[in-house]
Amino acid sequence: MKYGITEMVKTIDTKTRVIDVTNEIAKKKYQAIRDFLEGEEFKEVVIFGVYLWGNYTAQMLSKYAEKVYLVDIHEFMKGFVPNNNNIKFLNLNEFKLKFMRNEVNPDLIVDLTGLGGVEPEFLAKFNPKVFIVEDPKGVFDVDIYEADNTYKRIAPFIEKAKVGVLKTYRKARVSKTSGTMTLTIDTIVDASREIASLDGVLYAIPNLRYYEGIIFHENDIHKFLSEISQPAITISTLNDVLEEAEEILSNNINLIYSFVEKL
Repeated sequence: MKYGITEMVKTIDTKTRVIDVTNEIAKKKYQAIRDFLEGEEFKEVVIFGVYLWGNYTAQMLSKYAEKVYLVDIHEFMKGFVPNNNNIKFLNLNEFKLKFMRNEVNPDLIVDLTGLGGVEPEFLAKFNPKVFIVEDPKGVFDVDIYEADNTYKRIAPFIEKAKVGVLKTYRKARVSKTSGTMTLTIDTIVDASREIASLDGVLYAIPNLRYYEGIIFHENDIHKFLSEISQPAITISTLNDVLEEAEEILSNNINLIYSFVEKL
């Protein structure tokens, strides 16, 4: 706790960091996938998309697979890949070459690439036992719904595989997409508004940045990890409201619900 302009006013940072919110969302999404898989184990898993939680998914699924390929269009995303002998990172071109040589034959594919992600025509070349795709849509938005091609990606597998669509929403809250970054930002912003309404609170500031600029424009993973390791919210207040603030953040995280719809 620090003082503000005078000793009457206190400055409080939440113990919960931005990355903590992100990690909780990743856990919810992964648990939905694991529930859908019902304890199945696999020889070869391919996960398309490292950002923002593909690395976590790879780490968890590696416990149930002999080999996990984590594939991304951006080579620098390799910096997110966990140190695990069962996990191999490939950029998309490397993976396509490996596929052309018949060196990969996944029995589980997880597509987390969302809007503008992996082409349906490329996915259709595979013959997995299980195919899971993350639906990027949240609350209805005409342009987002028109841009989404989730069901085109699913179509080739309906008759030949176990197919699931990962969906994530916030109960009684509005988020335009199901993306982990969207949900992280919306959760922290909404929690800040609630904290600001507490008696004695002057204001509550979400400690957010344009994180995707740091990754995709600067290609600086270390800076990104440093930035999201900051406290989620800074509060100017007359009273010590840390406990209430943490409870509000926790309640907002608990509004996030993930499930896999079986088709």
